Amino acid sequence: MKIRYLSLFALMALSVNSYAEPAKKQTVDTFFDIANMQKTMNAVYSQMDGMFKHMTVSMNIPEEEKPIMDKYLNKYTEMVKEEMSWDKIKEPMEKIYSSVYTEEEMQGIVKFYKSPAGQKMLNKMPELMQASNSIMQDMVKNMMPKIQALQKEMIGELEQAKKEASSNKESKQEESSVPAK
Repeated sequence: MKIRYLSLFALMALSVNSYAEPAKKQTVDTFFDIANMQKTMNAVYSQMDGMFKHMTVSMNIPEEEKPIMDKYLNKYTEMVKEEMSWDKIKEPMEKIYSSVYTEEEMQGIVKFYKSPAGQKMLNKMPELMQASNSIMQDMVKNMMPKIQALQKEMIGELEQAKKEASSNKESKQEESSVPAK
């Protein structure tokens, strides 16, 4: 009997939760404003640019190739900034937040970020991101020899596969040109 009541209670709890109102666009936009999402996105792009430049240093690129590498990294960064600008990404982000959070949850998040602790968190976020980015750069720098070795190994296998495919193709052509007895 207890199991039946517990099951009924669980079913009611799940059905109430499934009908919860999704976060409203206005509430999500309020969060975006409080969280300075546009400014945060710009900071991410700047850090990405710095990370690429740091990565090229750790790759030991020959001096004569550095200007070319820099040119294309700048083009890549500008393309990302343009294609993933806040104006282009805001609407899809609103939809994601609205699908993930209920209106009640989003209001709670907004309330938190309006609080002194939430504001402190927002103000410290760039510092946290920079420190995290520094750690990641060091990790990538330490991984670079392994990445380069793996890349070299992959290129060797790809070249070998091309040779084998070319050899097999030539063998089949020779077989098809030999008259049958």
